[in-house]
Order: sequence, then C-alpha cells, then structure tokens
Amino acid sequence: MSQTNNNIQVGVLHSITASILFALMPAYLQWLPTIHGYALVGQRIIWTSIFIGLLLMFSGHLKLALQPLTRLKNWPGLLAGAALIGVQWSIFIWAPLQGETLAVALGYFLVPLVLVVIGRFAFSERLSPAQWGAAGLAAIGVLISLFTTAQFSWIVLVIVIGYPLYFLLRRAQPLPVVSAFFIENLLLLPLAWWAIVTFSEVKTPFDYPIDS
Repeated sequence: MSQTNNNIQVGVLHSITASILFALMPAYLQWLPTIHGYALVGQRIIWTSIFIGLLLMFSGHLKLALQPLTRLKNWPGLLAGAALIGVQWSIFIWAPLQGETLAVALGYFLVPLVLVVIGRFAFSERLSPAQWGAAGLAAIGVLISLFTTAQFSWIVLVIVIGYPLYFLLRRAQPLPVVSAFFIENLLLLPLAWWAIVTFSEVKTPFDYPIDS
C-alpha cells in the first residue's frame, strides 16, 4: 500500500510539472527569434525523436519499442496517429505565434470534457459523484471563458476533435504508449526535415536559421 501511495504521489507530481511546462510553452515561443512556426514544429519533432530514441537505447528498450513497425497491420494506425498528432503539435506552436493563445487554451480546456462525454456514452464508463462534480465545475469554467473571451474558432474545433480521435485510435490499437509516440515521431521526421529546411532557409535542421 505504501508503494502504491508513493507511485500515486510521484505520478501527481509529474502531472503537475508537465502541466506547468505545457502552460509556459506559449510564453516561451514568444521569446524565440523570428522563426517560422512550421520550422519550430519540425525542430520539436526532430529533437523529441532524438531524445526518446536515446532514452530507449540506453535503457535497452529501443528494439522492443520499434517492434510494432515489423507488423504491416500496425502501419495504418501508426500513420493515422502520426497525422493526428502532427496537426495538434502544429496548432499548438503556430496559434500562439499568431496571437491565438486563448483559442488554444480553450481547446485544451474542452478536451477533457469531450473525453468524459465519449467515455460515458460510447464506452458506458461511469463517474463517481465527485468526478461528476469536478466535470461540472470544469464545464462552468469553460463556459465562462467562452463568453468572456469569445475565442471559439476553427482552432478550438481542430483541438477538440483531433485529440479525442487520437485517443480513440490509441484505444483501438493498443500499443505501448512510449512505443507508439516514438514511432509516430519517426514517421513525421521527413515532413519535419522538409519544414525546417523550407521555412528556415537552411541546408539541414542543425544549421543556424537565417532571420526572416
């Protein structure tokens, strides 16, 4: 029981840390030099692939993580997942650079509520009274944000439709989370390379970009 409690505490700490870093990302993007948003998305994909690949290699799990690629039946789902997550990453970086940070925030506030609805009606999952209460408070907060900011746009729709579709795909194709995420990044590498070279006017993604 003690080990379980410790794992829960560590998980909560990781979740809070990730949420803080996630929330600070739009502000960080504003401090960067003048670089095209698509080039930034490409850099994120490349460095994420390198970082996760190194972690898997040093932990001895790289071969296991790449095993889903050896089964042809996995490819349609992996390609669809790469497309869905690539669009979401592009929106997350592009939108704040266009002054649409509030629209992105509203989209991410709505995603958990959409997932609750999908879980309840598509998979017959049940919530406890406390969970219903939390969902209700979250819904009230989103409605207040919607009416005070008037930021409901196509950006919000892309986020609230795209992420649930991605999670449904991952549920239908039950692969290890890290493995699927790593492979999806690998599949996006050619597009990421093209975006960096094209929009940063460099020869390789590792060159210093020319200011536009």
